[in-house]
Formats: sequence, C-alpha cells, structure tokens
Amino acid sequence: MIDDHVRVIPIESEEFYAKVMEACHNDDDDLFDATHAVMKGQEIVGAFALMVPMVNWWMRKDSSSRESFTVSRCMETLLANEGIDSFVMPCNEESPYYKNMERIGYQPLPSNMKFFTRNIKGGL
Repeated sequence: MIDDHVRVIPIESEEFYAKVMEACHNDDDDLFDATHAVMKGQEIVGAFALMVPMVNWWMRKDSSSRESFTVSRCMETLLANEGIDSFVMPCNEESPYYKNMERIGYQPLPSNMKFFTRNIKGGL
C-alpha cells in the first residue's frame, strides 16, 4: 500500500508551512526555511530545505561600523532583488561582529547545529 512509503511534496502555502514547522518542533527538532515536507500517509514525518541562502562575509577588522552597516544593507538589497527574504549567516565566535549579531536582528540557529559541506558533482 502506498501509505506505507514516504513521499516528498513541496510546501506551497503558509498554513502548510506552519504545520510542518509545528511537527518539527513537536519532535524536538529545528529546521530553517523548509521547502518540502516528507509525508507518510497523511502524516508529516519530516521536511527539508532546498537552496537555503547562506551568506559568507568578510571585512577587515579596521573597518568602521558604518562601513559594515552599508555593506550589510547592500547584501540584503541584492538578496531581496532575487526574491530572497531570509538567509543564514555563519559567524565565528571570535569575530568582532559575533557579540552584536542578535542586537542587529540576527537570530541564532540552535546551538547543537554544525555546518558541513558535501560536493556531489560527479556522483554520490
């Protein structure tokens, strides 16, 4: 029976997105910008996010806060022009910006998450 198998469907409404995130949080987990739900029958059993924008940023330590602010607004404008309304910004704890991230509007990801990379070009 098909209800015994998982299937992946796109998240196409704010209401369904809220249900997916609620299911994720009810399972004591976190996910950023889910784009697809994993279904088993009519039950949400997982989700994933494709193409989550991540911005890497470097500025010299002697840059002024005004310069950093200008660059951040330029970066956000370029993202908005592409229709992107949220993104991930990794920040090293040793960075001079780290202590100000929340104050300037960034929300921390769950502390148990680490970033990994995998190159899939040429096959798995």
